[in-house]
Amino acid sequence: MSLLVEKLLYYGVKHLGLSGYDITYSRNLLLTALGLSEPFGSDLSEPEKKAIDKLQVPDILIKEIKDFALGKNLAEIGFEDSFAAGLMAVITHSPENVRKKFSNIKKARGIQAACDYLYALSIKNYYIQKTAIDRNLFWRADFSENYLEITVNLSKPEKDNKDIARQSKIVSTAYPKCVLCKENIGFEGTDFKAPRQNLRFVPVKLSGEKWFVQYSPFLYYNEHCIVISEEHRPMKVDKSTFVKLADFVDAFPNYFVGSNASLPIVGGSILSHEHYQGGGHKMPLHNARDYKLFSFKNLDGVKISIIDWYNSAVRLASKNKKQLFDAAGIIFDKWDSYNDEEAGVISKTSEQHNCITPIMRKDGGEYILELILRNNRVNAEHPEGIFHAHKEFHNIKKEGIGLIEAMGLFILPGRLLRQTEQIADILCGNGEYDESLCVHGDMIENLKMQKSSYTSVEAKESVKNYINRACMEILINTAVFKPDEKGRKQFGKFIKFCIE
Repeated sequence: MSLLVEKLLYYGVKHLGLSGYDITYSRNLLLTALGLSEPFGSDLSEPEKKAIDKLQVPDILIKEIKDFALGKNLAEIGFEDSFAAGLMAVITHSPENVRKKFSNIKKARGIQAACDYLYALSIKNYYIQKTAIDRNLFWRADFSENYLEITVNLSKPEKDNKDIARQSKIVSTAYPKCVLCKENIGFEGTDFKAPRQNLRFVPVKLSGEKWFVQYSPFLYYNEHCIVISEEHRPMKVDKSTFVKLADFVDAFPNYFVGSNASLPIVGGSILSHEHYQGGGHKMPLHNARDYKLFSFKNLDGVKISIIDWYNSAVRLASKNKKQLFDAAGIIFDKWDSYNDEEAGVISKTSEQHNCITPIMRKDGGEYILELILRNNRVNAEHPEGIFHAHKEFHNIKKEGIGLIEAMGLFILPGRLLRQTEQIADILCGNGEYDESLCVHGDMIENLKMQKSSYTSVEAKESVKNYINRACMEILINTAVFKPDEKGRKQFGKFIKFCIE
């Protein structure tokens, strides 16, 4: 099996930047990790080399690694993935060499070419498990005005708002302190933390601070990247956030970037470490039209509009960064303490409730900043959140509606794949109602009332349409000012309060 070592080395040379003395060095590390005493006696055959040349993903080699590791008791069942990640790290350019190459490509061929390099490397060294991700379901839900994008994630567990809030208050002393810390690079992983030996990232300065950019191993959309502070500190959105987002799109004008709100329920799943998310994908929110235009009294270089969108979003656009920051700062300050009891908006009780989800991108020389207004209050009727997915939709989505969903891309739990297939069978009269479908009881009854009998095609289409509609309604649930006549007036009243 020492032939596996030579295959990995050849793959590293062809796809991962391995070269020079690093080949011999890496060979010895691989031999040690695999419990082998000496290398294979001869070079790989030409057919073997040609097969490796054509690989777009390392899956075949990963399977060989896992089979070998389990067969030789080098890894316990359930930890073979960590073992494979460790070997892929050995044959991948070092973090410093990756940084240098990214910088050199950027200087020679531009930022998109540099991103293409890091993105491809992250796939080919198994950090992004592309084959598994490609099995996720994805479709577009078209409505009369705006579309949504929906994916059923088959690899990441569903999180509860209460769990997220509890985790945000935990002060971790473990190493690394969380899954986003820079110390994860090269980390083997534990029972509770994923392996990150094959992680590679590049530095970026935001508002004079040290941050870094890596690609998400879950890859919810094209070139999904995470922008992370080198300092382990809680999520915080304030007026300095706008400067950092602008610095990022100056460095990466090919990407959008946005921050989750920094409060539980309306924030993301990790509130313990300041980070943003971005990428090369154009989100549904970005394509939404302006519903109503306004202008600031003393900031004539800034365009402001209410966006024709399901939740409550403001769009600012300007070529003048200072004026943009001033305008965004005004909205931030006004919203921070804004109350509209008729709309259910109360900014503070014993704690802060109003917050903002900001998203920045560039279009030529113009900066475009979208601000989604959020509020995380709860009450007896809605203990999970007044402006959160309401209980009748928890069978579809119970997790907090963070940055990605707020922009119109819904990441639904993997359980829905099996459950919706069962529901379609029930509608056709071929399936049985079991305990796991109790959560979908209302949905099943609703679909049965719509039609007395279904073909298989009709049943599947009806289930999908139900999910589409539920996602749209969930976004409307999160709107602090509803997208109806009354809500538009309330929204307009807030904007006038900001600009006058």
